[in-house]
Amino acid sequence: MGFTITGPNSFLASGHPSAENVSPDRPPHLGLIRSTDAGTTWKTISQDGTADFHSIQLAGENLYAFDSQTSKVWRSVDGGATWTATGKLPGQAAAFTAVDRRRLLAALDNGTVLESKDGGRTFVTAYTPAR
Repeated sequence: MGFTITGPNSFLASGHPSAENVSPDRPPHLGLIRSTDAGTTWKTISQDGTADFHSIQLAGENLYAFDSQTSKVWRSVDGGATWTATGKLPGQAAAFTAVDRRRLLAALDNGTVLESKDGGRTFVTAYTPAR
């Protein structure tokens, strides 16, 4: 569900298989996976079986991810090997992006846009759609 390009031929991704492709031999959530050969092969980096990152955003040395299972915003400073929960969104994010190292924007399913200026610790409403 989440995918980002981190360099030439280098990708990060996350998500889960479709219901018909779930294997009894592995957990349903991919955690964070990386490819350094343009997607030919993938290696698990972290959170295997627990995280379903619907968005992965690189912002300088910070890697941010939104976990759809917990609604938490996570931050990594080591390429995704370890994570620190920074905050939580009030609902399911339809889109999530890092504007810079500290400023994040999240669009919720209802059209509301939230902004964080502290790396995802707190969010305030930046836009509310007309009803």
